[in-house]
Amino acid sequence: MNIEVENENVNRLLHRTELKCRMETGGVTPSRKEIIRQIAAKKGVKEELVVVDRIDQEYGKKEATAYVKVYESEKAAQSIEPKYKIERGAKALKPPEKKEEPKAEEKPPAEEAPTGESPGGDSPKEDAPAEEKKEEEAPKAEEAPAEEKKEGE
Repeated sequence: MNIEVENENVNRLLHRTELKCRMETGGVTPSRKEIIRQIAAKKGVKEELVVVDRIDQEYGKKEATAYVKVYESEKAAQSIEPKYKIERGAKALKPPEKKEEPKAEEKPPAEEAPTGESPGGDSPKEDAPAEEKKEEEAPKAEEAPAEEKKEGE
């Protein structure tokens, strides 16, 4: 992926440089991580100072545009940018966490639960419908006296 800066605007009031970039993508929308790393290398700044505001790619085109902000300091970025945008950039740069294998050990007990068999040999599924039937019968008994009163009046 090759990033070409179309427009560069230095915003001294907000202590940042605003870039509008165009890039050849090969069909896939570039990730924030790729854009941040290439802009930081091109501008010679730390990756934490680069904030990708938006990435646009039209359907079917192999070309994307991005609006990127390069701050002079982390303090300036944190005071101006919304917290979620800074976190989004940091998340893109952070390496993915590897899942541990102990979770695979937890799956066998979960597979046994749907069979409905407990160690004692009693099936909890058989008990549940009997309880539901009892609950269904109780409201019918309460409704019957109310209907009788209406008939008697």
